[in-house]
Amino acid sequence: MRGIRIVLVETLGALNLGAVARVMQNMGLKDLVLVNPQCRLDDPEAEKMAVHAQDILVGARVVPDLLSALQDCDRILATVGRRERGDRPVLSLEEGCRWLAERGSQPAIVFGREDRGLSNWELRYFPAVLTIDTDPQAPSLNLAQAVAIFCYQWRSQQRSHPTPPLPREPLATTEELEAGFADLQELLLQIGFLYPHTAFARMQKLRHIFQRCQLSASEVNMLRGILHQMRWSLSNGVVQRERTGI
Repeated sequence: MRGIRIVLVETLGALNLGAVARVMQNMGLKDLVLVNPQCRLDDPEAEKMAVHAQDILVGARVVPDLLSALQDCDRILATVGRRERGDRPVLSLEEGCRWLAERGSQPAIVFGREDRGLSNWELRYFPAVLTIDTDPQAPSLNLAQAVAIFCYQWRSQQRSHPTPPLPREPLATTEELEAGFADLQELLLQIGFLYPHTAFARMQKLRHIFQRCQLSASEVNMLRGILHQMRWSLSNGVVQRERTGI
């Protein structure tokens, strides 16, 4: 079965952490990354709740921020507890699992904080979000329950639909995309298309355009080369004369 990275952001409860490790073990998943956890991995409650999955706790990677957890991933979704408005697609559990398995070599699913989920600043990394359908009268899921439901669906999807072959050209990773977005924002600020106080909102719209394209690594490199040349030309007052005979 194909693996997937489970990312937990600033997890508060040791019991939740142990329960997540246990369900990952149940579903044959091993890759757990913790973003700035607010509880200890060696907390007795976490170890007790993990039962026979202590090796997943011990092997979990701890990173300081979300980008560090996703930098080598090329297919990512965030889970949300409510339907988002705006340009970002909201996928069902089934749709999200299929989308994560379609392309890319390193998929990841991200679960936010137990009390407040993910911030808008963090959600900017994601081309789409996933929500688990619940009764409107009781919409809130415990973190470990949400992870368990997702892991079960992922395993079921993998068993019933074999993973398609990877594309010949790899997708750009989150780290490569973010470097490209940083270059684009810098140029657009330089030419006055963006202003510092509105840059975040306007960049969100541009992000949605490029995230829908599912750019490859070489395509991102080419676009960054164009941006770098434009910045150099602006900085040096260079205007390329019209070429003839092409």
